[in-house]
Amino acid sequence: MKQTTIFLSVFDSDFNLISEKEIKELTDNRFKYFAKDGRLWVAHNFSDELGFIVIDIEQ
Repeated sequence: MKQTTIFLSVFDSDFNLISEKEIKELTDNRFKYFAKDGRLWVAHNFSDELGFIVIDIEQ
């Protein structure tokens, strides 16, 4: 059995690490996700329709 631990890392414009947090809800490396406009977008299959779980990134 393969275990995956996924972290969200936040960097400033000079690539200095500002914050890092484990995202316990994302336990499967098959998730497709990206960050845009201050949010983390996670692709999800809802009854054979593509949808996104959107997580706000707060400072």
